[in-house]
Parts: sequence; structure tokens; C-alpha cells
Amino acid sequence: MKIALAHSHLHSFGGGERSVLEVSRRLAARHQVTIYSSEYAPDTTYPGLAELPIVTIPAWQWATTRLKEDVIFNFTYRSNPLVYRNKHVAFYVLTFMNDSVTFRPDINLRRLLASETMKRNQRILAMSNFIAARFQALYHRAVTDVVYGGIVPDFFNLPTTTGNYALYVGRFEPGKGLDRLVAWWQNIDYDLVLVGGGDPAYVRLLKQYNNPRITFLAPQSGEELAKTFQNCRFFVFLPYVELLGIVALEAMAAAKPIIAANAGGLVETIIHGTTGFLINSEEEFRQAATLLITSEHTCQVMGAAGRQHVQQFTWDNVATRIEQIGQEMVES
Repeated sequence: MKIALAHSHLHSFGGGERSVLEVSRRLAARHQVTIYSSEYAPDTTYPGLAELPIVTIPAWQWATTRLKEDVIFNFTYRSNPLVYRNKHVAFYVLTFMNDSVTFRPDINLRRLLASETMKRNQRILAMSNFIAARFQALYHRAVTDVVYGGIVPDFFNLPTTTGNYALYVGRFEPGKGLDRLVAWWQNIDYDLVLVGGGDPAYVRLLKQYNNPRITFLAPQSGEELAKTFQNCRFFVFLPYVELLGIVALEAMAAAKPIIAANAGGLVETIIHGTTGFLINSEEEFRQAATLLITSEHTCQVMGAAGRQHVQQFTWDNVATRIEQIGQEMVES
């Protein structure tokens, strides 16, 4: 098959960009794959994307462009107007527009246009059941397939060591709950490493505590990131609403217990008390962190359970499922 993957902006180390990269790599071994985007900044996103064919489509031409591929998978709302000039188009829901903003005419117009394009999609995929339910409530269309995100195989092969710091990896943005993570860490006498990047003003806000126990590092990938996971003791992730949380899957694949917010898609992948802790308050967070800091045995047992649990979440499985869906779309 000729397969197109469309993502309106490839310019950060986000989950959407990671999904396009990992799925494209695997599909390209069996099919002719092309990535389409309006914005591609190779210096600020995953280096592996440079190894794949990327074609630029101006933002205003998504609705008028006809592609040569047999099937198209859209990963962003802005690229989904491809449905107007193409058939066999699926939409893979990874995130949502800012539905807290209701008074801006441009946002309301974008929502209306998105709703209209989705009526034409042959299939709607979602990365979690939480996303599927929320999507149906917002757009009044059922998701046809739930396809969870995956994990890079290298994480499963990392040596099982008990490190000496807590770790967060991801974007530095308000929705990730870093404000409460940093605030709650003021009462914990242990090292915390935050890996990622974001708006400089927000990063300055996070650093205002001047806590010598908290270290900020630039975004990492590949072997460097794997080493950072390997050397941590446990992973912390407190987003206010996380739609899935691939980074949490990666932490468990690295055999690390995780302390996460009891919300969103995280409740679908983390087994409370077995692979980590789902917490609802600062006190629950402090208790979980204290246990993992003081008990190496607990870290080892939970880490092993987490690695076993996430064996099902691989990018190979994701690509195979997308391949199957594409074939079904073409044959229908």
C-alpha cells in the first residue's frame, strides 16, 4: 500500500511527533510511506524524522490537496481537511483543542470546521478509552478503534537498577502539573530531575523555588534518554488531565515504579499498588514518594511488575493495527 501520515506541525518532542515517527518507521518496512506536514523543524524535533520522506503542504492547502496514497492517517485537526479531496481518510485522535476557551471566535470556528471534517472520516481512532469517551461527548461521533500508543523496544532491554533520583520527562507546560510537582517537592529531601523544554516564562516560574534538590535538563532522546531512565529510582507524573501518557509506559518498560495523578488515560495503564501509585492529593504523593525512596525492595518489585504489564504496548503492535485498519479501509 501507499500510506500517508499527516501531522500539521513537526517541530517539538511531543507525543504526536513521536507517534508519526515510530509508526512511519515500521510501516516503511512493508509499504511506501510519506509524511505530510505544514511545519517541519528538524532541529527541534526527533532526529529520526529526517530519515523519512516528508512533503510540505501549506497550511491553507490541506482542504484542496489531493494525495496519491491509497490511505491517509491524520494525526492532527489542522491536517484533517484532507478528507475533502481524498477518500480512505482516518483521523487518529491523540489530543483535543483547548475546550476551556469558549469566547474566542477563531477557536469556535476551528471547532466547527473540525466537527464538519470528522463527519467525512472513514475511521476514527483514539489512543485511549478516555480519549474515545471524551471525543464522542464533544463531537457526537463514536470512535471506531482504540489503538494505544507504544514503547521503544530499547526500554525493555535496560538493566534493572535502582537509581538515586526521581524523574520527570516531557514538555514543560501547565497542563503537565509541574507547578504542583515542584511545590510538593519542597517537603521531600531527595533529588528530582526534570527533563524537557517549554515556554521560558513558565520554566522561570518553576525555578523560582530555588530548590537545590531539583535539576532541570534539556530535552533528551535515544541512548541519552534511555540512560537517564535507567539511573532513576522512580518516575513522577502529575498532569491535570493526561489523555494516555506514553512516557508513563516508557517508565514502566524501563522497570521503574511510577507515581502518577489518578486521572485521564493514566488509570488505564497504571495498576495502583502493583506497578505504581495513582494519587489524589499531596499527602498521598508524599507517602508514595517516601515509600519508594526508603524501600529498594518495593522499587524492584513494582518495577518488574510494570515491565511485565506493558509488554503489550509496543510500536510494532501499533503499526500492525494501523496497517490492518488501512487495509480494511481500502477494501471496504
